[in-house]
Amino acid sequence: MAFAAEGSGGATAPDAGPAPRDVDHRDHRQLRMPRPALAAGILAAAALGAGAVLVYARWDQLQAAERHQGRLTVDTRPAGVAVVVDGLERGKTPITLSLDPGSHKLALRRGTEERVVPFTLAAGGELGQYLEFTPQDVVPAGGRVMITTDPPGARVRIDGEARGVSPLTVSDLAAAEHKIAVSTENGSADRTVVLEPGATVSLVFSLPKTSAPAAGWVALTSPFDVQLLEGGSVVGTGRASKVMLPAGRHDLEVVSEPLDFHDSRSIEVTAGKVTTIRVDPPKGAVSANARPWADVIIDGTNVGQTPIANLSLPIGTHQVLFRHPQYGERTQTIVVTARGLNRVAVDLTK
Repeated sequence: MAFAAEGSGGATAPDAGPAPRDVDHRDHRQLRMPRPALAAGILAAAALGAGAVLVYARWDQLQAAERHQGRLTVDTRPAGVAVVVDGLERGKTPITLSLDPGSHKLALRRGTEERVVPFTLAAGGELGQYLEFTPQDVVPAGGRVMITTDPPGARVRIDGEARGVSPLTVSDLAAAEHKIAVSTENGSADRTVVLEPGATVSLVFSLPKTSAPAAGWVALTSPFDVQLLEGGSVVGTGRASKVMLPAGRHDLEVVSEPLDFHDSRSIEVTAGKVTTIRVDPPKGAVSANARPWADVIIDGTNVGQTPIANLSLPIGTHQVLFRHPQYGERTQTIVVTARGLNRVAVDLTK
């Protein structure tokens, strides 16, 4: 088909429409973050936040655990005893430890000596343990004197103080000069000696002999330290001693001032024989109490629960153990005397 020429009055060419706008030919996709990188960033932020939450939660748990730990205080006499808790050495006494609540085993070790005390610690609670150990052997700073007389049975004075009758060994003398005097009804003698630290001096005195009755011995046995006196003078000391006395009748006193114990004995000493004096300790009244309460074990025997009143115990030294299922154990040493009521008490909550 033929089209009419321009200006010929025939049909015109179609309208091409408005002119196109200026287009920014930069690639808009380059301005967007790649999707994998965006996802990785989101995950990293989430992990960091979760880690912070876990650290805070763990810190809070640790603080809560510390708030619920209990405290154990351990002391001994003498100090410096190794402290072992649940098999782990924790130091030396005196010491205060923070421990998790529950049951534990405390061991106190000094050389070959060991004391084991099981205990239970409450959450947030406090418990104290105190034990006494036997004193270590100490090298004496002074000296001793061994005194023998012929005949035996002479009264001995050291620096003017009556110390017993011969044969006699005195071990509590200072390292210094001392005057030793011995006497009988028939004569006396004295001598001055100088003691060196840790040294032993033996003295032998010969005294006039007569036809007076020969001597015998008195053996003293007691569960606690006593003095044996005759006419106000000490003729024997200790828990077990053997002293020589002239044969015949003797009026003796057995005394323990710390325990308020006094006993009089009249005995007949036979020449060449041993006469025994045994001390049967009287009993004293003891009352025991604990806060809040406790089972009471005395010298290894369970005597009941606190409060305990007018419990009868022999005079002398006793070990008292207070035991509570929550507050653990506490040990005390008491000395029961013959005078009045003896009391022992403990606060297990402290």
